[in-house]
Amino acid sequence: IAPDDASDQTVKWSVRNSKLKLYSDKDCTEDHEVGTDATTILTVYAKGVSAGSDTVTVTSNENAELTKSCAVTINKGTNPLTFTEAQTVTKSFSASAQTATLEAATNGQGAVSYAIDSQKDSLNADVTYFSLNGATLNVAANTPVGNYTVVVRATAAGNDDYNSARKDSTVTIRISKAENPLTFTEIQTVQKVFDTSAQKAALEAATNGEGELS
Repeated sequence: IAPDDASDQTVKWSVRNSKLKLYSDKDCTEDHEVGTDATTILTVYAKGVSAGSDTVTVTSNENAELTKSCAVTINKGTNPLTFTEAQTVTKSFSASAQTATLEAATNGQGAVSYAIDSQKDSLNADVTYFSLNGATLNVAANTPVGNYTVVVRATAAGNDDYNSARKDSTVTIRISKAENPLTFTEIQTVQKVFDTSAQKAALEAATNGEGELS
C-alpha cells in the first residue's frame, strides 16, 4: 500500500468463478479463509475447489478504481483410485462354472470399470479360463487343477475435477483337487446256505468314483 501514511490501508479480495478459495496461510486452513470484507491482509494463498479458470481481484477499500487482477488456472487433480496390489482366490476343481468376489477398487473418481489385462498358468502360458463381471471373477467349468496368475485392471474414468486413472491387482488363483464323489453302501448283507464248495456273492459296487476303482 502506498503511500505508507494512507488513511485506509485495507483491501477487498474477490474470486470471480468460485473455483478457488483464498487463505491467509500457505497451508490453506479453513479458519484462515479470506472473505470479501475489507482486510489488512495483503498476501493470500489460493486453493483450488474445482478445475477450470478463475480470476482473483484485489481492490482498494478506499478507492474502487484502484484494482489488480490475476488469472488462475486450476488443473484437474490426480485421481485417488486405490486397488489392492495382490489378492488370492482358492477354489476346488468343478465341472460347473464358479465365481469369486474380488476386493474392489476404492476412492475412484468417476465410473470404475474392471478388465483382465492378462491371465497365465504356472508355466507362464496364456489361458482363457477366467472372465470378469464387475469385481466378480468368473472361473470356467472344468478349469484344470493348478496355479494361475490373473492381472485385473481397474480404471476410474475421472470427472470435471479429476483425471482418469488405472491400477492393477495381481490375483493368484489356486485350483485344488476336488473331493472324490465316490459312494459305497456302508452296510451290505450276504446270505448263503452252507456248502462244502466255495461260493460267491455279488456285492453292491461303489459308484461315482473318479479314477481307477479297486
